[in-house]
Amino acid sequence: MKILLIQPPVEDFYQTSLRTLPVGLLYLAAALRCASIDVEILDCQATMHTHVMQVPPEFAYLKRYYQPGNLSPFKLFSHYRHYGLLWEEIRERIRQAHADVIGISALFTPFYREALHVAALAKAVDPTRPVIMGGAHVNACPAQVLADPHVDFVVLGEGERTLPELVSALRDNRHAAISGICGVGYKISGKLVVPEHGDLIEDIDALPLPARDLIDPTRYTLGGKRVTANSAPVLSVASSMKCDCAGSTLAQKSLTLKTIILASTRSVPQPFWVPSVRSLAMLVSSSWP
Repeated sequence: MKILLIQPPVEDFYQTSLRTLPVGLLYLAAALRCASIDVEILDCQATMHTHVMQVPPEFAYLKRYYQPGNLSPFKLFSHYRHYGLLWEEIRERIRQAHADVIGISALFTPFYREALHVAALAKAVDPTRPVIMGGAHVNACPAQVLADPHVDFVVLGEGERTLPELVSALRDNRHAAISGICGVGYKISGKLVVPEHGDLIEDIDALPLPARDLIDPTRYTLGGKRVTANSAPVLSVASSMKCDCAGSTLAQKSLTLKTIILASTRSVPQPFWVPSVRSLAMLVSSSWP
């Protein structure tokens, strides 16, 4: 059984390169491997390619503020763009992956349309392949996402336990077991079955480290250069338990110092990243004593 995990492209006035590393998918990939499931990651944002688009009708009122050709150092953004692989490229990459299951990340509500577009491309390649979607937007609007005709399952909460259980059930044709998996939404005869809550993992020290070998670290840059601290690429960890800036139930867990250090030093002679923990206002590097 093989699953293709996809980070969709985004369409916006700007892109924040520092936040494009799909760390959530890397953690999911590691958990899936522990369940003997083959994993491939398609990061549609891991490219410098952009494509200028027409400003969507809902943003038309911004045109007078976002003017092309403005050379002022105080200018706002000039164009609305597609950041990442083009849709036909994504469709071809999905076809080439020959995956049995497609998993799509929908982290931010402003970009949920792009995630659903990827789901539609996956179904166009092979309508029989299950499409699973997870992420913060899915947790906010699970019924809306599951109602899309191209989405078969949604995963609420943290997916490191839920997704391997779901994919294993699909692999073993244990479809009746899916209803008992925490955090899985599905459809029965056109009816939506949405769980009340998702999985929250208390002991994150027990999770496998992210499958960093599945992506090319040189593709994650800021201003065309690798973002580094003490010669190791930086990863931003957004929030921790009881952080005043992160009231969502999605953030109700803490990173122990052990986890932070191990994430950058264990298993690899040269760390892939050093976490930048914004909610703690600190930076832990690989050389930190």
